[in-house]
Amino acid sequence: MRTLLLLGLIILTGCESADLGECPTNSDTQQAAGRAVVESDCNGCHASTVQGQARRGAPGGLNFDNLATVRGEAGELYETVVDGSMPPGAPLPDAKAEDVRVWLACGAK
Repeated sequence: MRTLLLLGLIILTGCESADLGECPTNSDTQQAAGRAVVESDCNGCHASTVQGQARRGAPGGLNFDNLATVRGEAGELYETVVDGSMPPGAPLPDAKAEDVRVWLACGAK
């Protein structure tokens, strides 16, 4: 399923970042769930306060506690979720990935 979705996104976007689609109406609960996924599954590595293992901040400079960064990289961030490369070793279930998509599509507030 993920592979087909990713292939469709690549074809539709011409290998550019994933299209986040529309922000669904009445999606406040799903947006909150998407933000919670990012906080629980992404911020462990992608936060400005990450310490240990000789880390100096978030990998690749992608600091998810800075919402301007999240908004600016939203399509690319979602693409890494869809292709299963993030979080590494533990791809998100489709329902959680959709929650992240909705949160990003609605402006990542």
